[in-house]
Amino acid sequence: HDAIQIVLSTAGPDWGRCCCCCCCCLFQAVFSVWNLLAFANAPLEQVALAYMPAATTPWQQGSTTQLILALSAVIGVTCGALAAGVPLLIPQALTRDPAVWEYMRRVAPSALVAMSLTAADVGVTGILLAKRDLAYIARAYTVTLCLLGVFMWFGVYKGGWGLDGVWAGLVFFFGVRCLQSIGRLITTGDRGFDARLGSGTSVDA
Repeated sequence: HDAIQIVLSTAGPDWGRCCCCCCCCLFQAVFSVWNLLAFANAPLEQVALAYMPAATTPWQQGSTTQLILALSAVIGVTCGALAAGVPLLIPQALTRDPAVWEYMRRVAPSALVAMSLTAADVGVTGILLAKRDLAYIARAYTVTLCLLGVFMWFGVYKGGWGLDGVWAGLVFFFGVRCLQSIGRLITTGDRGFDARLGSGTSVDA
């Protein structure tokens, strides 16, 4: 038997606490896979910082923006499918105990959604960084962290959502970030970028 089976069989009255600890370990295993795949989103920001300053016309800037957004969608969905596919299709890669696979499968949808939102946010934030919209990015992160704190306090801590709530918090964080970033990109358009100089200039707050 798996070590988890041994722990649960010898736990006695503390079986609930041990089960919670085992779930924490399993959720950590799924999150480790998710976190590893999340590194695939990092080049999106570098692509934006490298190619947006090289766009010398509004048409090139628009095309480059569309390319970055398309890459974000492809990478996000692909990595999200992998993050969700491991606990759904091959949970034995993370643990040998079939009794706990259901706990891993439970977070698969959240892993997919969170990864897709992460990729979109990284790509759009890279574009905003290229436009030197630093003040807005700093404010957006502050707002997001405050909202996340409220969400985690009332939804997870007070609401008793447990580890499912932690994954919901991950989706919430990147969802709020993504909405702010995309909204800012739409409202600013081509403002804040001087293609003639090949460098960004801060947009109006």
